[in-house]
Amino acid sequence: MSLSNILKKVALRSPGLVQWGLRHLNPDLLDRRAKQRAVAQFQLTVKRVPAYKKLVSEHGTNPDDIKTFEDFQKRVPIIDKKSYVLPHQNKIAELCVDGNLENVGLVMTSSGYSGEPTYWLRSHEELDQVTLSTLYGFKRYYKYHLRHTLVLNCLYIGIYIAGFRFAQAVQRIARHNTTLANPGIDFDMALSVLKKLHNDYEQIVISGFPPFIKGIVEKALKAGVPLDKKIVHVATGGEGFSEAYRTYLAKLLNIDLNNPETGTIISSYGAADVDLNLFFETPETILIRRTAEQDDELRRMVFGDGVDTLPMLFQYVPAMTFVENENPHAKDKGCLVITTCNSESKMPLVRYNIHDLGETIPFKRVMDAIEKRGHKLLRRPYRLPFVTLVGRKAGISYNGANIYPEYIQDVILKDRELSENLTGLFRLHVDTDENLAQRIFVDFQLKENVGLDENMRSRCEDVVYQKLMTKGEYREGIEKVFGKEARPHVVFHLHDEYPYSEPERIKTSYILQS
Repeated sequence: MSLSNILKKVALRSPGLVQWGLRHLNPDLLDRRAKQRAVAQFQLTVKRVPAYKKLVSEHGTNPDDIKTFEDFQKRVPIIDKKSYVLPHQNKIAELCVDGNLENVGLVMTSSGYSGEPTYWLRSHEELDQVTLSTLYGFKRYYKYHLRHTLVLNCLYIGIYIAGFRFAQAVQRIARHNTTLANPGIDFDMALSVLKKLHNDYEQIVISGFPPFIKGIVEKALKAGVPLDKKIVHVATGGEGFSEAYRTYLAKLLNIDLNNPETGTIISSYGAADVDLNLFFETPETILIRRTAEQDDELRRMVFGDGVDTLPMLFQYVPAMTFVENENPHAKDKGCLVITTCNSESKMPLVRYNIHDLGETIPFKRVMDAIEKRGHKLLRRPYRLPFVTLVGRKAGISYNGANIYPEYIQDVILKDRELSENLTGLFRLHVDTDENLAQRIFVDFQLKENVGLDENMRSRCEDVVYQKLMTKGEYREGIEKVFGKEARPHVVFHLHDEYPYSEPERIKTSYILQS
C-alpha cells in the first residue's frame, strides 16, 4: 500500500488529527513543498499524457530544462480549456495519463456556462479524495455522526459536476442516522421533502446555489416549515454572494454566525475541471471577511486598494492544488491559474487558467493585518494560504463606469421590504436610445402573489441609485456629468411574467447581454 493510501485511510478515520495538523503547519515549509510538487506534476504530465507532451513540444519548452520553480514559472505555458481541452474532446484519451481510459471511475461534464458541455474524467482514487473532504466537512461543521441528519441536495442532478458529485460523496460517508434527498433544482419537490420530513430529523443540511437556497428557505418558512426552530446548515457554491446575503439567510434561519452549534452558512468552490472543494470557507475566513466589511483599513491590507465589493475569501491546500496568479506582478492579478498536484489524477492539469478572477494571499499577510488592526479570531486558524475569488467578472459598463451585480444584491438583501417582495432574480443592462444616450435598467422579479406597486418600485429605484452613489467611479465620473440621466431605471415584473427565466441554465445570469 502506498504512503498516499495509508495517509488517506488515517485521515478518513481521524478527521480530528487532520484538523490539528492544519492548525499547526509551517506555512513557509508548505509553500516550498507545494512548489516542488508543481514542478514534479509537470514532469509527470509531460511524460505520460500524450496531448500535454505535444503541446509543450509545440511551445518550444524542453522538459529537461524545468528543474526549479523559477524555471516552471518562466517556461511552462499557461493553458486553458479552449487551447488544451476542447481540441481533444473527440479523442479524450489523449488528455489522460498513459493515453487510455483505464481506472476511470466517473465521467462528468461542465455546465456549459461558456459554451458546449465539456467532458472530464476522474480516477477511482480522485473520487476517494472528494469523499474524504466531504467527510471532514460534515464532521467538523455539521457533526452529522452525532445528530440525525437530513441532507437536501438542491444542486443540479445529472452528469454535471456539482449535484451528482455531492450526492455521491454523501452516500459514501453516510451513517445509519443520515438521510440523503435529491430534489435538485426543483422548488416544489424540495419543499415537499421539507414539509414531510423536517419533524423527523435533528438537523437539516441544504446544499445548492445561493439564489435557490434563499428561495427555498423563504418558501418553506412561508409554508409553515419551522426551519428557524431547527439546526440548519447551508452548503453553497457555484457563485459568490455578499455578506448581506449571509446575514439575511442567518436571520431567517435563526443562526448565530459566531456559534456553529446554531447552524452554518459556508461556501466552497469547485469546477468540473478540477472537482469539488478546491477552495473552502472556514469560520475564520468568514469572520475575516465580515470584519473587513466594517474596517476599511483591514479591507485594504487584506484585499488591496480600490476593492468596492468584497470578493469571496477561501483557503486551500497548496500541496494538492497549486494556485498562481495570471499576472503576479501587476496590480490587476487577473485570473487564477492552477496545477493539480495529484499523482492519481486521470486528467492532470498544469498551469491551467480557470478564467475566474482572484488573487492568492499568503497566510502571513492576512494574520499580520488581523494583528495590526487589533482584531482577534475565535480559534486558531488553518495555517493555509488564502485565495480571493471574484468569479467571471460579469458587469455592465455605463459611460466607462463598471457596475456589478453584487451592488444590486446588496440593495435587495439589506432592505426588508424589498427582500420580502422580490425573489432575488434580476437583470442588469444598459440600453441606448435613438439619440445614442445610455440608460441603466434593472429588471426585478416579484415573488408569487405580489402585485405591482409603483411606490415600492420608486423606492427601489431610490435605494439602487443611492447604492451606486457610494461608488466613487460612478459618483465622480458619471452622476456629476450626466445628472438625472445617470439614475438607473427599475422595472418590476410579476412573478410569472418575468421575461428572463432560463430553466435550462444551471447558474443564474444577472447580466443581460446586448
